[in-house]
Amino acid sequence: MVVKGENVENELAVIKYSVTDAVIGELKTKYAGLKIMDSASYENVRVAIGEVRDLRVSVENHRKHLKAAALEYGRNVDAEAKRITALLEEIENPLKAEKQKIDDEKARIKAEKDQKERDRVEAIRARLFAMQQVVSNFLGKTSLDLQAISERLFDTEITKEIYQEFTDEAEKVKMECLDAALKAREMRITWEQEEAARKVEAERLKIVRKQQQDEAQRLEDEKVRLQLERKADEDRRYREEIARHASERAETQAREKIEREAKEKKEKEEAEEKALELKRAQAPDKEKLMKFADDLRDLLGPPLDSEEANIILRDAHRAILGIIAMIRKEAGKL
Repeated sequence: MVVKGENVENELAVIKYSVTDAVIGELKTKYAGLKIMDSASYENVRVAIGEVRDLRVSVENHRKHLKAAALEYGRNVDAEAKRITALLEEIENPLKAEKQKIDDEKARIKAEKDQKERDRVEAIRARLFAMQQVVSNFLGKTSLDLQAISERLFDTEITKEIYQEFTDEAEKVKMECLDAALKAREMRITWEQEEAARKVEAERLKIVRKQQQDEAQRLEDEKVRLQLERKADEDRRYREEIARHASERAETQAREKIEREAKEKKEKEEAEEKALELKRAQAPDKEKLMKFADDLRDLLGPPLDSEEANIILRDAHRAILGIIAMIRKEAGKL
Protein backbone atom coordinates (compact mmCIF):
# COMPACT_ATOMS: atom_id res chain seq x y z
CA MET A 1 0.00 0.00 0.00
CA VAL A 2 1.22 3.48 -0.91
CA VAL A 3 0.02 6.43 1.17
CA LYS A 4 -0.72 9.37 -1.04
CA GLY A 5 -0.05 12.26 1.29
CA GLU A 6 1.82 14.72 -0.89
CA ASN A 7 -1.08 17.18 -1.07
CA VAL A 8 -1.57 16.94 2.66
CA GLU A 9 2.12 17.60 3.26
CA ASN A 10 2.00 20.64 1.02
CA GLU A 11 -1.05 21.94 2.80
CA LEU A 12 0.53 21.38 6.20
CA ALA A 13 3.67 23.18 5.11
CA VAL A 14 1.90 26.55 5.16
CA ILE A 15 -1.33 26.84 7.18
CA LYS A 16 -3.38 29.88 6.22
CA TYR A 17 -6.63 31.27 7.62
CA SER A 18 -8.73 34.07 6.22
CA VAL A 19 -8.54 35.88 9.54
CA THR A 20 -5.07 37.35 9.51
CA ASP A 21 -3.10 39.17 12.18
CA ALA A 22 -3.83 42.38 10.34
CA VAL A 23 -7.59 41.78 10.53
CA ILE A 24 -7.28 41.02 14.27
CA GLY A 25 -5.30 44.22 14.76
CA GLU A 26 -8.01 46.24 13.02
CA LEU A 27 -10.68 44.67 15.24
CA LYS A 28 -8.69 45.52 18.38
CA THR A 29 -8.34 49.12 17.26
CA LYS A 30 -12.01 49.30 16.22
CA TYR A 31 -13.55 47.82 19.34
CA ALA A 32 -11.02 48.52 22.10
CA GLY A 33 -12.49 50.42 25.03
CA LEU A 34 -16.16 50.13 24.02
CA LYS A 35 -18.50 51.00 26.94
CA ILE A 36 -22.27 50.66 27.19
CA MET A 37 -23.66 54.05 28.15
CA ASP A 38 -27.02 53.99 26.41
CA SER A 39 -29.10 52.03 23.88
CA ALA A 40 -26.95 53.19 20.92
CA SER A 41 -23.67 52.10 22.62
CA TYR A 42 -25.38 48.80 23.68
CA GLU A 43 -26.21 48.15 19.99
CA ASN A 44 -22.59 48.91 18.99
CA VAL A 45 -21.27 46.35 21.53
CA ARG A 46 -23.81 43.73 20.36
CA VAL A 47 -22.79 44.24 16.69
CA ALA A 48 -19.08 44.02 17.64
CA ILE A 49 -19.66 40.74 19.48
CA GLY A 50 -21.50 39.32 16.47
CA GLU A 51 -18.74 40.30 14.05
CA VAL A 52 -15.95 38.79 16.24
CA ARG A 53 -18.03 35.65 16.87
CA ASP A 54 -18.65 35.09 13.14
CA LEU A 55 -14.94 35.33 12.43
CA ARG A 56 -14.13 32.95 15.30
CA VAL A 57 -16.66 30.36 14.04
CA SER A 58 -15.24 30.60 10.52
CA VAL A 59 -11.75 29.94 11.89
CA GLU A 60 -13.03 26.86 13.78
CA ASN A 61 -14.79 25.49 10.70
CA HIS A 62 -11.70 26.00 8.55
CA ARG A 63 -9.55 24.27 11.27
CA LYS A 64 -11.78 21.17 11.13
CA HIS A 65 -11.56 21.12 7.34
CA LEU A 66 -7.77 21.35 7.31
CA LYS A 67 -7.35 18.74 10.07
CA ALA A 68 -9.64 16.16 8.44
CA ALA A 69 -7.09 15.49 5.72
CA ALA A 70 -4.28 15.24 8.27
CA LEU A 71 -6.23 12.73 10.36
CA GLU A 72 -6.91 10.53 7.32
CA TYR A 73 -3.23 10.67 6.47
CA GLY A 74 -2.28 9.61 10.02
CA ARG A 75 -4.66 6.64 9.92
CA ASN A 76 -3.19 5.50 6.65
CA VAL A 77 0.34 5.81 8.04
CA ASP A 78 -0.57 3.69 11.12
CA ALA A 79 -2.29 1.01 9.07
CA GLU A 80 0.66 0.63 6.66
CA ALA A 81 3.13 0.50 9.59
CA LYS A 82 1.03 -2.18 11.31
CA ARG A 83 0.92 -4.29 8.10
CA ILE A 84 4.68 -4.06 7.57
CA THR A 85 5.40 -4.79 11.25
CA ALA A 86 3.27 -7.95 11.11
CA LEU A 87 5.19 -9.19 8.07
CA LEU A 88 8.53 -8.49 9.74
CA GLU A 89 7.43 -10.22 12.99
CA GLU A 90 6.58 -13.36 10.96
CA ILE A 91 10.27 -13.49 10.14
CA GLU A 92 11.64 -12.21 13.50
CA ASN A 93 9.58 -14.23 16.01
CA PRO A 94 10.72 -17.74 14.89
CA LEU A 95 14.31 -16.48 14.98
CA LYS A 96 13.79 -15.08 18.49
CA ALA A 97 12.19 -18.35 19.62
CA GLU A 98 15.14 -20.32 18.24
CA LYS A 99 17.59 -18.00 20.01
CA GLN A 100 15.57 -18.21 23.26
CA LYS A 101 15.83 -22.02 23.22
CA ILE A 102 19.61 -21.78 23.08
CA ASP A 103 19.69 -19.04 25.74
CA ASP A 104 17.42 -21.09 28.04
CA GLU A 105 19.59 -24.17 27.60
CA LYS A 106 22.71 -22.13 28.40
CA ALA A 107 20.99 -20.73 31.49
CA ARG A 108 19.92 -24.24 32.56
CA ILE A 109 23.43 -25.59 32.13
CA LYS A 110 24.86 -22.64 34.07
CA ALA A 111 22.27 -23.05 36.84
CA GLU A 112 23.07 -26.77 37.13
CA LYS A 113 26.75 -25.97 37.25
CA ASP A 114 26.22 -23.27 39.89
CA GLN A 115 23.99 -25.57 41.96
CA LYS A 116 26.52 -28.39 41.70
CA GLU A 117 29.19 -25.99 42.92
CA ARG A 118 27.00 -24.86 45.81
CA ASP A 119 26.24 -28.48 46.71
CA ARG A 120 29.95 -29.31 46.65
CA VAL A 121 30.83 -26.37 48.92
CA GLU A 122 27.89 -27.04 51.23
CA ALA A 123 28.90 -30.70 51.54
CA ILE A 124 32.40 -29.68 52.62
CA ARG A 125 30.97 -27.04 54.99
CA ALA A 126 28.65 -29.69 56.43
CA ARG A 127 31.64 -31.93 57.15
CA LEU A 128 33.42 -29.05 58.91
CA PHE A 129 30.26 -28.20 60.86
CA ALA A 130 29.78 -31.84 61.90
CA MET A 131 33.37 -31.88 63.15
CA GLN A 132 32.73 -28.74 65.21
CA GLN A 133 29.42 -30.13 66.54
CA VAL A 134 31.29 -33.06 68.07
CA VAL A 135 32.92 -30.65 70.57
CA SER A 136 30.09 -28.14 70.82
CA ASN A 137 28.69 -29.54 74.07
CA PHE A 138 30.78 -31.45 76.64
CA LEU A 139 28.09 -31.22 79.35
CA GLY A 140 27.53 -34.64 80.98
CA LYS A 141 30.39 -36.29 79.07
CA THR A 142 32.65 -38.61 81.07
CA SER A 143 36.40 -38.85 80.61
CA LEU A 144 35.84 -42.08 78.63
CA ASP A 145 33.35 -40.28 76.37
CA LEU A 146 35.84 -37.49 75.80
CA GLN A 147 38.60 -40.00 75.12
CA ALA A 148 36.42 -41.62 72.44
CA ILE A 149 35.70 -38.20 70.90
CA SER A 150 39.42 -37.34 70.86
CA GLU A 151 40.26 -40.65 69.16
CA ARG A 152 37.51 -40.18 66.57
CA LEU A 153 38.80 -36.69 65.77
CA PHE A 154 42.38 -37.93 65.61
CA ASP A 155 41.36 -40.65 63.15
CA THR A 156 39.48 -38.21 60.93
CA GLU A 157 41.28 -38.01 57.58
CA ILE A 158 41.77 -34.60 56.01
CA THR A 159 42.49 -35.22 52.31
CA LYS A 160 42.65 -32.99 49.28
CA GLU A 161 40.17 -35.23 47.47
CA ILE A 162 37.49 -34.67 50.14
CA TYR A 163 38.10 -31.07 51.27
CA GLN A 164 39.71 -29.68 48.09
CA GLU A 165 40.35 -25.91 48.49
CA PHE A 166 39.13 -26.11 52.12
CA THR A 167 41.82 -28.63 53.10
CA ASP A 168 43.87 -26.12 55.15
CA GLU A 169 40.75 -24.86 56.91
CA ALA A 170 39.62 -28.42 57.60
CA GLU A 171 43.02 -29.27 59.08
CA LYS A 172 42.80 -26.18 61.31
CA VAL A 173 39.28 -27.05 62.45
CA LYS A 174 40.33 -30.63 63.22
CA MET A 175 43.28 -29.49 65.36
CA GLU A 176 41.15 -26.91 67.20
CA CYS A 177 38.44 -29.50 67.93
CA LEU A 178 41.00 -32.11 68.98
CA ASP A 179 42.68 -29.60 71.29
CA ALA A 180 39.33 -28.68 72.83
CA ALA A 181 38.42 -32.35 73.37
CA LEU A 182 41.79 -33.17 74.98
CA LYS A 183 41.60 -30.15 77.32
CA ALA A 184 38.04 -31.06 78.25
CA ARG A 185 39.16 -34.65 78.99
CA GLU A 186 41.99 -33.42 81.23
CA MET A 187 39.57 -31.18 83.13
CA ARG A 188 37.03 -34.00 83.42
CA ILE A 189 39.65 -36.44 84.76
CA THR A 190 40.64 -33.87 87.41
CA TRP A 191 37.00 -33.33 88.33
CA GLU A 192 36.26 -37.08 88.50
CA GLN A 193 39.26 -37.63 90.77
CA GLU A 194 38.19 -34.76 93.01
CA GLU A 195 34.58 -36.02 92.96
CA ALA A 196 35.69 -39.52 93.98
CA ALA A 197 37.69 -38.03 96.86
CA ARG A 198 34.68 -35.93 97.86
CA LYS A 199 32.47 -39.03 97.89
CA VAL A 200 34.96 -40.95 100.08
CA GLU A 201 35.14 -38.01 102.48
CA ALA A 202 31.36 -37.63 102.46
CA GLU A 203 30.94 -41.31 103.31
CA ARG A 204 33.47 -41.01 106.15
CA LEU A 205 31.70 -37.96 107.53
CA LYS A 206 28.38 -39.79 107.23
CA ILE A 207 29.73 -42.64 109.39
CA VAL A 208 31.15 -40.15 111.91
CA ARG A 209 27.84 -38.28 112.07
CA LYS A 210 25.98 -41.59 112.61
CA GLN A 211 28.33 -42.49 115.47
CA GLN A 212 27.89 -39.04 116.97
CA GLN A 213 24.12 -39.28 116.63
CA ASP A 214 24.09 -42.74 118.29
CA GLU A 215 26.18 -41.44 121.20
CA ALA A 216 24.02 -38.35 121.52
CA GLN A 217 20.91 -40.54 121.55
CA ARG A 218 22.39 -42.77 124.27
CA LEU A 219 23.23 -39.73 126.40
CA GLU A 220 19.78 -38.31 125.78
CA ASP A 221 18.15 -41.61 126.79
CA GLU A 222 20.21 -41.66 129.98
CA LYS A 223 19.30 -38.07 130.71
CA VAL A 224 15.61 -38.82 130.21
CA ARG A 225 15.83 -41.85 132.52
CA LEU A 226 17.45 -39.76 135.28
CA GLN A 227 14.90 -37.00 134.77
CA LEU A 228 12.03 -39.48 135.04
CA GLU A 229 13.46 -40.94 138.25
CA ARG A 230 14.01 -37.44 139.70
CA LYS A 231 10.52 -36.36 138.68
CA ALA A 232 8.99 -39.46 140.24
CA ASP A 233 10.78 -38.67 143.52
CA GLU A 234 9.70 -35.03 143.35
CA ASP A 235 6.11 -36.06 142.62
CA ARG A 236 6.09 -38.34 145.64
CA ARG A 237 7.44 -35.63 147.94
CA TYR A 238 5.04 -33.11 146.39
CA ARG A 239 2.04 -35.33 147.02
CA GLU A 240 3.16 -35.76 150.66
CA GLU A 241 3.52 -31.99 151.01
CA ILE A 242 0.09 -31.44 149.50
CA ALA A 243 -1.48 -33.97 151.82
CA ARG A 244 0.18 -32.35 154.85
CA HIS A 245 -0.88 -28.82 154.06
CA ALA A 246 -4.16 -29.47 152.21
CA SER A 247 -6.55 -28.28 154.91
CA GLU A 248 -4.50 -25.23 155.82
CA ARG A 249 -4.09 -24.21 152.18
CA ALA A 250 -7.78 -24.75 151.49
CA GLU A 251 -8.73 -22.48 154.41
CA THR A 252 -6.23 -19.85 153.35
CA GLN A 253 -7.40 -19.98 149.73
CA ALA A 254 -11.06 -19.66 150.78
CA ARG A 255 -10.29 -16.64 152.97
CA GLU A 256 -8.16 -15.08 150.26
CA LYS A 257 -10.92 -15.70 147.69
CA ILE A 258 -13.51 -13.91 149.87
CA GLU A 259 -11.13 -11.01 150.50
CA ARG A 260 -10.17 -10.88 146.82
CA GLU A 261 -13.77 -10.90 145.61
CA ALA A 262 -14.70 -8.17 148.09
CA LYS A 263 -11.72 -6.10 147.01
CA GLU A 264 -12.45 -6.66 143.31
CA LYS A 265 -16.11 -5.66 143.83
CA LYS A 266 -15.11 -2.51 145.66
CA GLU A 267 -12.48 -1.63 143.01
CA LYS A 268 -15.02 -2.29 140.25
CA GLU A 269 -17.62 -0.02 141.91
CA GLU A 270 -15.02 2.70 142.48
CA ALA A 271 -13.84 2.36 138.86
CA GLU A 272 -17.41 2.58 137.56
CA GLU A 273 -18.07 5.65 139.73
CA LYS A 274 -14.86 7.30 138.52
CA ALA A 275 -15.71 6.45 134.91
CA LEU A 276 -19.20 7.93 135.37
CA GLU A 277 -17.77 11.07 136.98
CA LEU A 278 -15.19 11.35 134.22
CA LYS A 279 -17.88 10.88 131.57
CA ARG A 280 -19.99 13.55 133.24
CA ALA A 281 -17.04 15.90 133.53
CA GLN A 282 -16.14 15.40 129.86
CA ALA A 283 -19.72 15.69 128.65
CA PRO A 284 -20.69 18.84 126.66
CA ASP A 285 -22.38 21.69 128.56
CA LYS A 286 -25.67 20.91 126.86
CA GLU A 287 -25.57 17.32 128.13
CA LYS A 288 -24.56 18.50 131.65
CA LEU A 289 -27.52 20.87 131.76
CA MET A 290 -29.86 18.11 130.57
CA LYS A 291 -28.49 15.84 133.34
CA PHE A 292 -29.02 18.62 135.89
CA ALA A 293 -32.63 18.96 134.72
CA ASP A 294 -33.09 15.20 135.14
CA ASP A 295 -31.66 15.39 138.67
CA LEU A 296 -34.07 18.24 139.53
CA ARG A 297 -36.97 16.20 138.19
CA ASP A 298 -36.06 13.32 140.50
CA LEU A 299 -36.27 15.51 143.63
CA LEU A 300 -39.33 14.33 145.62
CA GLY A 301 -38.99 16.37 148.76
CA PRO A 302 -39.48 15.19 152.35
CA PRO A 303 -42.71 13.50 153.56
CA LEU A 304 -45.02 16.12 155.18
CA ASP A 305 -47.98 15.80 157.49
CA SER A 306 -49.95 19.04 157.12
CA GLU A 307 -51.90 20.02 154.04
CA GLU A 308 -50.36 23.50 154.14
CA ALA A 309 -46.89 22.03 153.96
CA ASN A 310 -47.88 19.69 151.09
CA ILE A 311 -49.31 22.72 149.19
CA ILE A 312 -45.98 24.48 149.55
CA LEU A 313 -44.20 21.30 148.34
CA ARG A 314 -46.50 20.98 145.30
CA ASP A 315 -45.90 24.67 144.44
CA ALA A 316 -42.20 24.03 144.73
CA HIS A 317 -42.54 21.03 142.37
CA ARG A 318 -44.36 23.20 139.83
CA ALA A 319 -41.65 25.84 140.11
CA ILE A 320 -38.99 23.17 139.68
CA LEU A 321 -40.81 21.84 136.58
CA GLY A 322 -40.75 25.37 135.16
CA ILE A 323 -37.06 25.63 135.87
CA ILE A 324 -36.52 22.21 134.23
CA ALA A 325 -38.46 23.31 131.14
CA MET A 326 -36.43 26.55 130.95
CA ILE A 327 -33.13 24.60 131.30
CA ARG A 328 -34.11 22.12 128.56
CA LYS A 329 -35.25 24.93 126.24
CA GLU A 330 -32.14 27.06 126.63
CA ALA A 331 -29.79 24.07 126.65
CA GLY A 332 -31.34 22.94 123.35
CA LYS A 333 -30.06 26.16 121.76
CA LEU A 334 -26.42 25.36 122.59
